[in-house]
Amino acid sequence: MLPAWPPLCEAPWSSRITAVKIALIHARISHNAVPPLGLLGMAAVLRDQGFDCRVWDPLPGETAPSRTVAAWGPRVVGVSFLTAQFVRAGQLIAALRRTLPQALLVIGGPHVSALPEASLRALGADVAVVGEGEQTLLEICQRAESGQDIEGLPGTVVAGDGGVVSGPRRAPIADLDALPMADRSLLAGSFSWYLAPPGVLRGLFREGTTTLITSRGCPHHCSFCASHVVGGRRPRRRSVPLVIEELRWLQRRYGLRGAWFLDDDLAGHGPWMQELCEAIGPLGLEWSCQARLDRLEGPLLRAMRAAGCVQIEVGVESGSARILQSLSKRQSVAAVEARMVEVKRAGIRLMANFMVGCPGELDEDRQATLALALRVRPHFVEFNVCMPYPGSQLYQDAVEQGLLGGDEQAFDERWSEHFTRQPLLVSGMDPAQLLDARASMQNRFLLRNYAPIAWGFARSPRWQRALARAMVGSVAADPRGALSALRHRQIDPLLWSFYGSFSRVVHQRAGGDSAGSAP
Repeated sequence: MLPAWPPLCEAPWSSRITAVKIALIHARISHNAVPPLGLLGMAAVLRDQGFDCRVWDPLPGETAPSRTVAAWGPRVVGVSFLTAQFVRAGQLIAALRRTLPQALLVIGGPHVSALPEASLRALGADVAVVGEGEQTLLEICQRAESGQDIEGLPGTVVAGDGGVVSGPRRAPIADLDALPMADRSLLAGSFSWYLAPPGVLRGLFREGTTTLITSRGCPHHCSFCASHVVGGRRPRRRSVPLVIEELRWLQRRYGLRGAWFLDDDLAGHGPWMQELCEAIGPLGLEWSCQARLDRLEGPLLRAMRAAGCVQIEVGVESGSARILQSLSKRQSVAAVEARMVEVKRAGIRLMANFMVGCPGELDEDRQATLALALRVRPHFVEFNVCMPYPGSQLYQDAVEQGLLGGDEQAFDERWSEHFTRQPLLVSGMDPAQLLDARASMQNRFLLRNYAPIAWGFARSPRWQRALARAMVGSVAADPRGALSALRHRQIDPLLWSFYGSFSRVVHQRAGGDSAGSAP
């Protein structure tokens, strides 16, 4: 069992810091201003045990992290990444191996948990962390400090002279209240960048918003989802008082105005959700969350709206009953549509995620998906490319059936459901045509998606200037890419490139490099 939370004061642990420094790095490839909460939570655990720990979250393309981390002189360096971040992680690890040859290099994250041995071999790291990392990383650092052997440690795969050595699987942490909150002050850089507009409430223009996670574990078996490889199938939740305490701390320290709950299904347990609604209302925050539609009944929706919920994000995936069944969604199209309408009637914005390019998908299936979106008219709509993430049933089926064209181990930025420029699954539709179809569907909702954000910039001269500078810089940096996007009417990716450039401008204003100078 990990120790209980320390009091939320500034630095009660400072007098206990050991000589061992731990650097944790997020292998980011996008400019989304979402902090690496998993790393910040693990850093807080290490901090409470006396280690000097910092978290780096460098923007895409930044080359400084390996130098600034090396200058700080950590004994252990951890790199966390998703599948689409695999190449970026490899670049960071190779640079760290050169600049910190004596450091213990640890990798973790959902991709590593799904394919630990393959990841360890491909990236040349020393240790892979499998599953939830708090206890495992703590024991790795303790053994590194004392010179003990790491081989066989639960939750690890270790590179040894005779090959890799796997320890037993570590059970998920039963009591999440035993963990400290993710400490944003442990970032090696300014947190203000994460609070800049347009913010994390997607489709809205807000300052002072950020993300939280209150639960782990998903009991559902959607074929495309791999979240269970880290969090398991059994849901566990933090107690509502500790969630509220974290929100209050964020209000005091950073002036928090809004929050996006990143839980797979925030409303998965009705009594807990009712308790949260009663407790969060007095804070005066706007908040959004992700939830399964079959959890969202009228009384709960009304309680959420009264408590400040402004948006609910749902995974609809398809308007085709056949595709929903193939994805193991266990929901009917009629029930999905009825609940989507009910969310809107409750006065809560609806953000709907759909997929294209699912296995066996026909044009009639895509048309059914578009028709559903047009009937319901969510406030924000995303059409994502179906992605067979390692650890999911979809990935296993795709490998067995040869649907990845031999690329099941060629992990790069194609493995991004939103930013891919080359769909991975072999289907009956040409990849370029599929992307064109996706763009056409997305463009139908372009104004509806982004009008509130455009209006927010129009009312904010300070941010207008930064946006104008960013748009000019984005086009100047890649004029052919901008022209190609316009030619193929892929407006959404073009807007994302503008956002990336804008985010970089804001990042520089916020104190610059989140790769940071050595603290």
